[in-house]
Amino acid sequence: MKKQGLPREPSEAGHVGRSGAAERTSPAGHSRASDTKLVTRWYCCRQSVGPLVKECRAQRPRFSSEDAPTARRGKAEAKRHIRTAVNRSQADRLEIQMAAIGWNAMHYILTFSPENLPKNFDGVRAALHSFMQAVRRERQRQGKPKSFDYIPIIEGLHEPYHIHLICDAKELDPCDIQRLWTFGMCKPPEWVLADKSGFRRLAMYFTKERQDGYMIPVGKHPRTCSRSLRGKITEPERWMDDDGTITPDKSAICFSTPTGCAEVFSNGWGAFSKLSWLLPDNTQACRKAMKRMGYGGKNGTESKKGLSRLPCLPPADAAADRREYQG
Repeated sequence: MKKQGLPREPSEAGHVGRSGAAERTSPAGHSRASDTKLVTRWYCCRQSVGPLVKECRAQRPRFSSEDAPTARRGKAEAKRHIRTAVNRSQADRLEIQMAAIGWNAMHYILTFSPENLPKNFDGVRAALHSFMQAVRRERQRQGKPKSFDYIPIIEGLHEPYHIHLICDAKELDPCDIQRLWTFGMCKPPEWVLADKSGFRRLAMYFTKERQDGYMIPVGKHPRTCSRSLRGKITEPERWMDDDGTITPDKSAICFSTPTGCAEVFSNGWGAFSKLSWLLPDNTQACRKAMKRMGYGGKNGTESKKGLSRLPCLPPADAAADRREYQG
């Protein structure tokens, strides 16, 4: 996915000109025009994928060769915080990919038996390719499309080689996964949204290992996703605004911080606020995920922590419950 930068701020909305008009003093007491603070124009960016919505708003500092050392340090600190927006890091991109799967995202751990443990990273890739081919043949036999959404992650730096697989529980039966994985054991699957920060929590966990050049060779990609999943990820929305306050919907489940409030940074040279939340919908998968996270009463309609009431849906049949691995 091609990255696009935020629109450049108009010159009249940036720092005060060098003519000396309307100059303001910097926090360090310097009166240079290049050290002046930013005005209230915010770069806004919002990424909506599946139930996940991430929004950030920032006032970007502008560097100049005339900046005093104190001003340059303050602007550099502001820029360092602003760069942690929406989809800049590997964890951010992986979080968005998992959110594209939706409420039915399931997490599998595929391990190797001692006799089938590959010696290197390429052997693990070959085993994963063989397994995915078997899954496609099984789906073709069942009359389903060959393409489906999945995210494989290969790990082996701190433990023996193993594979984490994120996929849609509606598209892949857990029983089929355990039967088709013949290289070892498939641990009992878990729902990604077992808690409201499930996407972010797993994304941070999967990106903890760095390429060491041996177990994970430099230049290899231990994480990838299917082409069908890439097509579901839309470009972020970008605009300019005079207000830096992020206001989610009333029914949103916020999880960026323990208090559910936006993460805010400001040091006089720049400002940044970021907030992530989940948007509930009327699907049965959303209802079950919310009940797993502790939202809703016996019928799933009672509110919790300000969550608005949602219409009650008829219960799913026994076959659907079995295929979603509810029992």
